[in-house]
Amino acid sequence: MEARRRLGFLASFFCLLLGSPSLPQTLEDHHIGTMYLTAVRGDDGFFELTAFTMLDGQKIASYNSTDQEIVFGQNWLYQVLGRNLIQEMKSDLDISEMDFRWGMENWAQYQNHSRGSQTVQVIMGCELDRGVLVVSRYRFAYEREEMLRLDELKGAWMTTGQAKKQFGHFWEKRASWFQETECYIREECPFLMRMILRFWHLRVHTPPEVTVTRRDVKDGRVIFTCLATGFFPSSILLRWVKDGEVGLWGEESSSGTLPNADSSFYLRQTLEVREEAGDTGYSCVVEHSTLELPTSNPGVSSSTN
Repeated sequence: MEARRRLGFLASFFCLLLGSPSLPQTLEDHHIGTMYLTAVRGDDGFFELTAFTMLDGQKIASYNSTDQEIVFGQNWLYQVLGRNLIQEMKSDLDISEMDFRWGMENWAQYQNHSRGSQTVQVIMGCELDRGVLVVSRYRFAYEREEMLRLDELKGAWMTTGQAKKQFGHFWEKRASWFQETECYIREECPFLMRMILRFWHLRVHTPPEVTVTRRDVKDGRVIFTCLATGFFPSSILLRWVKDGEVGLWGEESSSGTLPNADSSFYLRQTLEVREEAGDTGYSCVVEHSTLELPTSNPGVSSSTN
């Protein structure tokens, strides 16, 4: 089969997802897009292909050939991509399953691998910093041993000694495959990432849901917790006030802004005070781009335990 076709699954699945202008992204200047693929073949005829795509640390889509279904991390992606495009992606996956079956059968012959299962793992993607490509990534592993990778410093494809011994003849016949793969990770991937970043604002902005709780500890400490969750974009500010005054009222700690499964974000911030120093009048003030004014969320005046 042609090299372009064998690359079809990786390029089509990754490109179609990242090519959608409505995909979420973080507000930092550094962005990472990565696809992880695993193919398993058993000597009893069993075969399974799984893949998932990550964008800035968030899983946005996954696929399993057993279920033969593409699952998106956010429901709105189904509407954005539409039935026809999703069906086209599914067709590419069906073709790719045949391609990987064919490839693994041939690799088994080169390795004289007649019994047991085979596993192939592929990691590919790119990283942008302020819109400039800084890293192109491709790694290929067979039976959990890295066989092939793109060395960015040397600008060349690198194979291990074991890979040359087992698959040298196989790789030598596929120069066009290397060209196609290199073109994708160095040109197409950065182009599509930049496209996403230009249209990230189309993502629906969502205000935070805020909950303030209080816990009294036997040694006289009082711990207030402010949880803001479900918001997008990720930039948010939480601060503690007492009787409307900003100050350092006790020991503060923060979880940092972290992603939820639906690509929204959450932030948990705590304030620990001594009961004798006064345990009333505390509020958590939240500022977010979806809020016209900062909101004040008072803490409860007595223990809920």
